[in-house]
Amino acid sequence: MDRAVTFYKIGKTVTVSQQVLTTSTGMNAHFTASSERVPDGYRPAEQGVLLMSDNTGVSASMMVNSLGQIEVNGTINGSRYLQVFGSWITA
Repeated sequence: MDRAVTFYKIGKTVTVSQQVLTTSTGMNAHFTASSERVPDGYRPAEQGVLLMSDNTGVSASMMVNSLGQIEVNGTINGSRYLQVFGSWITA
């Protein structure tokens, strides 16, 4: 992605709502671990999900566990703008 995703926190609720540009030339991810981590204080109590989609029907998700580890699922073909949204409760 062309920029870091921003996490917003109010109380124990974390929300992500952003548009990003993918930079890959093609990715078919299924349970692919990411090297990035959600920072302490923003991690879900159990599991959180970030949904990604564009206007052509492409969709993918990022599952976030309570350790901040991110797992990518879905198909992203080429460079495109994706809308990213998710919300969860922290521990």
